[in-house]
Amino acid sequence: MDNLEPRKLAVELTAATILNITAGVVTFLLTQQIVYALIAVVILEAIAIGLLYWQLKRKPKLVGIIDYARTFAEGPSVVEIAQSVSTEFIFWGISAKSMLSNDEFREVMMKKSKGNCIFKFMLLNPESQFVAKKALEEGDTAIGWKNEIEANLLRLKQLKDEHHLNIEVRLYDQFPVFRVIFSNSNLMYFGWYPIGLQGIRSPLLIVQNNQGALYQPVRLSFNDL
Repeated sequence: MDNLEPRKLAVELTAATILNITAGVVTFLLTQQIVYALIAVVILEAIAIGLLYWQLKRKPKLVGIIDYARTFAEGPSVVEIAQSVSTEFIFWGISAKSMLSNDEFREVMMKKSKGNCIFKFMLLNPESQFVAKKALEEGDTAIGWKNEIEANLLRLKQLKDEHHLNIEVRLYDQFPVFRVIFSNSNLMYFGWYPIGLQGIRSPLLIVQNNQGALYQPVRLSFNDL
């Protein structure tokens, strides 16, 4: 009986050793597999991201659009646009209220239009039937809009006459759709008058004067009007 105990102990020790070695090998293999799996996932994700980026780069973009903003108010300010002018600044809209009430804009306009720059304004005719329609659409009064447009027309005329500024003003008699600023004949800040909202709440596209770009038909429409 005494001889059996050491033999039994040896067998148990051997079995335990074999089990430990086996467990270690299995753990090692499983760990390696997990590492390989993680590496494979990372590689596949990198490939997927690369393919997606490549497809986005290949996707055709609208010609000429170089930037955008959710609203005119969130894009470049009229002061910044005016400061960049070297030849012409053109506004096509309803009353130019938001810019002519801006002291900084008026200062820049006066300085620039005393030189070689010209500032042009295409405003809605205050006698137009569409003044009342647009005012009603925005929950305002026709007489208020008419007075506002007439006040800005008078302000522009007085600025031009008193300071000898290079300013031109024209009126149009169509339902106001577009709110546009042209700068230097090569850049357009394009928006429109959303139903029930002010023009500065319109989405803004900044467009270069490229062949086939949105700039060209809008500018032709402006020139024709």
